[in-house]
Amino acid sequence: MEMKNINVYRVGFCSQRKNGGMLHVERPFAFEPEMTEAEIKKVLSARMGRILSIEYIDEIERDVICW
Repeated sequence: MEMKNINVYRVGFCSQRKNGGMLHVERPFAFEPEMTEAEIKKVLSARMGRILSIEYIDEIERDVICW
């Protein structure tokens, strides 16, 4: 299996609950190394809404979402 060169970020965002309340969620996402943090925020906010935090992490966590 070929390994891809990726950068992993822990991203915090708001998710709406069924009862209307808001929930803070953090998930690891993988991106191409050529993408800047500004580009990553733009992509994520277009698809997920309000981004609360983004942090580069140097370890692969399980269940990484690759974009």
